[in-house]
Amino acid sequence: MTFIYPAFLWALAAISIPIAIHLFNFRRYKTVYFSSLRFLKQVETETKQSRRLKHLLVLTARILAISALVFAFARPVIPAPGSKVKQGDKAVSIYIDNSYSMQAVGTEGSLLDKAKATTEELVKQYKPSDKFQLLTNDFEGRHQRLLTRDEFLDLLKDVDYSPAFRKLSEVFSRQRDFLNAEPQPNKQAFVISDFQKSTFDPEVLKNDTSISMAAIPLKANEANNLYVDSVWFATPYRKLNQPEELNIRITNTGVTDADNVPLKLFINKVQKSPTSVSIKAGQKAEFKLSYTIQQPGLQFAELQLTDHPITYDDKFYFSYAIANNLNVLAINGGSESPYLNSLYGNDVYTKLTNMPEGQIDYASFASHPLIVLNGVKSISSGLQQELKKYTDAGGNVMIFPPLAGDMGSYKTLLQSLNCAWFEGLDTTRSKVTTLAMQDAIYKDIFEKTPNNIDLPVAFKHYTFSRALASEEPLMKFANGQSFLSRFKAGTGQLYLCGSPLDAAATNFPKHALFVPTLYKIALYSGTTAPLYYMAGNDNTVQAGNVTIGADDVFKVKEIGGKIEFIPAHRSSGYGTAIDMGNQAKEAGNYMLMAGNDTLMPIAVNYNRLESDLKTITPDEITEGFDKNRLENFTVLDVMKKGISKSLADVAEGTQLWRWFIFAALFFLLMEIALLRLLK
Repeated sequence: MTFIYPAFLWALAAISIPIAIHLFNFRRYKTVYFSSLRFLKQVETETKQSRRLKHLLVLTARILAISALVFAFARPVIPAPGSKVKQGDKAVSIYIDNSYSMQAVGTEGSLLDKAKATTEELVKQYKPSDKFQLLTNDFEGRHQRLLTRDEFLDLLKDVDYSPAFRKLSEVFSRQRDFLNAEPQPNKQAFVISDFQKSTFDPEVLKNDTSISMAAIPLKANEANNLYVDSVWFATPYRKLNQPEELNIRITNTGVTDADNVPLKLFINKVQKSPTSVSIKAGQKAEFKLSYTIQQPGLQFAELQLTDHPITYDDKFYFSYAIANNLNVLAINGGSESPYLNSLYGNDVYTKLTNMPEGQIDYASFASHPLIVLNGVKSISSGLQQELKKYTDAGGNVMIFPPLAGDMGSYKTLLQSLNCAWFEGLDTTRSKVTTLAMQDAIYKDIFEKTPNNIDLPVAFKHYTFSRALASEEPLMKFANGQSFLSRFKAGTGQLYLCGSPLDAAATNFPKHALFVPTLYKIALYSGTTAPLYYMAGNDNTVQAGNVTIGADDVFKVKEIGGKIEFIPAHRSSGYGTAIDMGNQAKEAGNYMLMAGNDTLMPIAVNYNRLESDLKTITPDEITEGFDKNRLENFTVLDVMKKGISKSLADVAEGTQLWRWFIFAALFFLLMEIALLRLLK
């Protein structure tokens, strides 16, 4: 127990007044005459004992009455767990969870409406001189100041649903930083939310003894929800007139099974492959849809589910682009390779550009997803630097070494890319005996797994340096050495072959595996932007090598909608990064534009963590706080004590002054009774 106004306790000195009066009365005596002296001793004893008892009882009643009255004026309270009631004005931060999960319906309407009503009643528990901060998932700039009660209530009316997703640690960190900058001595924070399991992270919360924090959980009625969790393609590249296999993961978070729910796929507003899905309660399931795109360009896709009552996540957007061709750049140390020309130059999809090593156009690197170094005699410092930048930006390189050249320059390049390098030249005839059949390059080129496959032979090949963790061997000799390997280089990949494209060194260029190997490497080198982004996140889009006029700007525009904004951007020699931030707050398909030119599609979805409606109980919240020793954190279960009582307890603690008033009246009545009844 503590006191709001402890200065009144000085009034306890008033109990000295009845003590002094009673002590004075104890010294007074009265002579009583008796007719017989033999009764004198007995009468004197009885009179002294009864008077002393009466005086002590009356004195005690008066002391207790005065003490109870003084305590009542000192405003005794029992603080809520973890809170400290202090005298003076208060700074109160109130967070309202306005995420889409708050659309769920409780006993008094939607949870967001309940949260706003609870907040309004909470604010009315405070004095007009107290100040308030309103905080939502949007973390808006206009919410970063203290408001009067009336200003706060006006701003509260504007709170609406938001796609932003916040964890409890993010919210309290924001509240703590804000309140610690305010001068008020009494600081309190409230979090009003449905407390989804995906947002509750007490293990990363930090105690702040200057702030008392109260969690107010709101409970919704039991609701089923079905939503598309994610989508992906079976292969990382898209080609025109090629069947596409789309994988779809759907989650049922409800307590009842979902049977024959319609699922529709739209590509550029044209419906493809309608189907229906059935998913057990609390389960996830994966489905496949197949379709073929016959027109190149931007592909805006939309998946639709029919699900009630939660509908904000019934649509899932994704997008991608299908190019007319794939550019491949070959840098040749001597003459052009007839094998590369035959493979890439005669294909309608790939477009090959040959360039001699003495006339390299570094500016063209960004427009080629794959660069092939074909027998380059020496890697100049300039080429090394540009290839490092190229792979750091996501470019892919394939190296066929020369039989005679500056291998030291190759070592310098490969070491800078954290890849294995060429060592000695082995002139022993070596046959490839191991093929990475499960790798994506070879996984689907055979109808069935061959038993005695004829593999390439190397007559002259370079041995690789020690094996690296990033190495993925695609072909290996019988002695375990690599003939063709893949390495991670920057954010791109590097393919290293031990022999040049020379029939005197290997039969690989004429082997049946040459075409599928190099063709699949080219396909997998095609730039693949993410199929979708999540609304409310700080999203950055890599737009590739884009030029823009002096009078033009980048724009992000919603397809068929009203949302349009100008994003920030950062340009480098190998691409432009578009910083959308969290400006794309609505789910949908967007276009990235430079002036009037459309560059690429962008799909935005609501965060699927919001779709999982599983919440935690007040007891589980308390257990999480206790387990992590968060002493200043408490839980208000308004369903048990009622809103007004619960909020009053946390605002000022449990008030005891009324009980002390009743006690003072009781002791005064006791005094009167003692004076009248004890004669």
